[in-house]
Amino acid sequence: MGQIPASSKPLSQAEFRTTDGAIALINLNSQIEGQLWQFRRRNISAVQGAGLVELFAMRGQFLSNIGDYEYASQLAEQLVQKFPTDANSFFARARTHTIFHRFSAALADLNCSEQLGYDDSHVNAARATILQAIGHYEQALTIRQRAVETNPNIDTLGAFAVLQLDRGDFVTAEQLMIAAQESYSGISPFPIAWLYFQWGHLCVQAGNLSCACAWFKAASHRFPAYAAAQGHLAEINAALGNDEVAIILLRPLALSADDPDYAAQLSSILSKTGQDAEAKHWRTVAAIRYEELVDCYPEAFADHASRFWLGTGADPLKALQLAQKNLEVRQTPQAYSLLNQAAVANQERR
Repeated sequence: MGQIPASSKPLSQAEFRTTDGAIALINLNSQIEGQLWQFRRRNISAVQGAGLVELFAMRGQFLSNIGDYEYASQLAEQLVQKFPTDANSFFARARTHTIFHRFSAALADLNCSEQLGYDDSHVNAARATILQAIGHYEQALTIRQRAVETNPNIDTLGAFAVLQLDRGDFVTAEQLMIAAQESYSGISPFPIAWLYFQWGHLCVQAGNLSCACAWFKAASHRFPAYAAAQGHLAEINAALGNDEVAIILLRPLALSADDPDYAAQLSSILSKTGQDAEAKHWRTVAAIRYEELVDCYPEAFADHASRFWLGTGADPLKALQLAQKNLEVRQTPQAYSLLNQAAVANQERR
């Protein structure tokens, strides 16, 4: 445990060059369209289908596009139907079950993919992600440690860093992030943008907001369409008193993303700055979307929706019910903290 070293800062494009983020997005979209065309012509293998699922999942992650996640999930179901004895089908479906926090189903699919011969290292990495998500940190630690020892790269080192961050070991987490950055020799901006985004989280948890701002900016520079990085950059600016900067960052996200977090965040800051009419509009947008998502994917969105109702949504009882639901899915320190906040808010309201 400890402070974030002051010398820690992101590398610029001049220091470490990656493909321009806008070009990378065009390439990603082209890959998806090309493989989707093949899929619709029923001219695709299980391996290619699983690759298409991963591309949709990746775009969904970086653009905060839940529609991409839903499409990935539908494709994965079709793959299992079409290739019921192929390990790739079950691994792809496990990936989408994990996205929507259907962890038991994801673990069952991982077991199937393993029995059908899928690569152990990938299965174990996916298993570790689930164990980490439900708070079984020590079991995940064993898997992540072994992966780093066997194959140290930006994926294994970065994942191990995030686990250490979740465990509260900031110093080890940063050492691993530095090693992850040094291990990378590719030109795709996605792994570096993701790593810098996680580095921003590290600084937030260490209480160093100016440091966090630098890392979230760096993630956005590597991939300008990275919605979560922009959203967290807005959050940090608002925390530092730069409300107008935060609003400028959030307005396009609230319009483009189908994840209601940005509308909720924008509503909160607009309300804080006295722009009540627009704040009310975005609060309504967020409330409707959270209701839809919790209805369809309660395991995945209970925590986000709980925070909304606890904050700008102003319904502590609903927040408490959702926090309880979230704790049923995963018993992490964050889940217990959310439940405690919701319980306190309800007591104060009485």
